[in-house]
Amino acid sequence: MNSPSRAVELYRTGGVPELSRGIRDFAVIRAARARWRVGAALNNSVSVEVGDHHIEFKTDSAIEYRRARTQMHERQILEDYVAELRPSDIVWDAGSNVGLYASFAAEIASQSVAIEPVPSNVSALSRNLSRNDLGDDSTIIAAALGSSEGTVSVPTGSKPGENHKLSSSSGSAQVPVKRGDDLIRATDTPAPSVLAMDVEGAEADALDGLRETLADVRLAYIEVHEGLLSDYRRSVDDVIEILDETGFEISVFDERRSGNYHLKAVDL
Repeated sequence: MNSPSRAVELYRTGGVPELSRGIRDFAVIRAARARWRVGAALNNSVSVEVGDHHIEFKTDSAIEYRRARTQMHERQILEDYVAELRPSDIVWDAGSNVGLYASFAAEIASQSVAIEPVPSNVSALSRNLSRNDLGDDSTIIAAALGSSEGTVSVPTGSKPGENHKLSSSSGSAQVPVKRGDDLIRATDTPAPSVLAMDVEGAEADALDGLRETLADVRLAYIEVHEGLLSDYRRSVDDVIEILDETGFEISVFDERRSGNYHLKAVDL
């Protein structure tokens, strides 16, 4: 565990089970860091294969290496996502991080739109898309999605692959918050037919800003962070309500750790 504050956050998110998971993951990260250090001089990269598709990720840090090597306990979701994608789809990946989902979307679908606010992740995301010759099939938007326009604080010194909860307080860098509906109206960003979302507790706000667009989305994968939603004064009920009101059939796809799970939402 990197710090007492991280232990407190994990305990608040999911009690003893989540804290125990965090301790186990810390051990895995330490092992991944050791493997990464051994191979760093050899230009580390990890190839992720799903079905007939594979993407190669450059890993400049231990967390990037672990994210690519293990898919962060999301292998089942990733396989389902890849199997569901169609060549005609336009995919939005909100909270794209270093591009695991966005890269497969760019290879399979018509267009991939990766939305990511953290500068170090944006750089790694761009690098990974270019490394796989997917830049022409991708758009990167360096912003966060929300229910209203504004700015949020994000760290600038973090390593690629790290997750971060956004804050409205002052911080290392300010990045824009965009309503998805407004983004489509104000720019040439194409509307999605498939939506993937992992935004660390901001999922209800992000979906609120996409209510018009959701009417034309056929499939969505939403990672729910029950313990972090309250930081935005929202709850999982808000997430379910928005998806239900916009015409989706919702199922819990997995429950890989306490308080965090994926919803698969299919247009009725």
